[in-house]
Amino acid sequence: MGDPCGTANGDLPRLRDSTATIVQAVQESWPGIPTPEDVRRDEDGELLGRVVPTSGGWLAVTTFGAPLGSVSSHDEALATVRVLGLSRLAEPWWVRPLGRFEWHEARLVEVRPDRVRLRWTDPMADQPPSGQWFDLDDLDLALDPPGEPQRHRPGSWSGCRR
Repeated sequence: MGDPCGTANGDLPRLRDSTATIVQAVQESWPGIPTPEDVRRDEDGELLGRVVPTSGGWLAVTTFGAPLGSVSSHDEALATVRVLGLSRLAEPWWVRPLGRFEWHEARLVEVRPDRVRLRWTDPMADQPPSGQWFDLDDLDLALDPPGEPQRHRPGSWSGCRR
């Protein structure tokens, strides 16, 4: 199976660097252009998620970039992150590792902006007790059980960053 992002895996870090350079140049050229914003809990500064500008409004996303809802106003996206940002991380997620066709249910053990540690919910799965780390480029993640064979559908999220 080919790379879902249409590039060789070795090209992804270079593509990310190139994208970051382009974004920085655009922001310098147009200082008022909206940029993604971290949303933190007031009490302790815990990162809850982010709001990301899109062509149709703002999108609330998890700390690792998975959508928490549909595109809405800035205030609605902020409210969505504050209400759902951390609680959605405790729910079961559906995961498909790169090169596999089947989706499997998993729990997020730990999340970082570029990777997640998963523990498969299947008690017969061969896995370390603490779970297994995956780079987001190596997974498709969805909150709802995806219908096969669709790869990208509303409500699902791919580790590919375009």
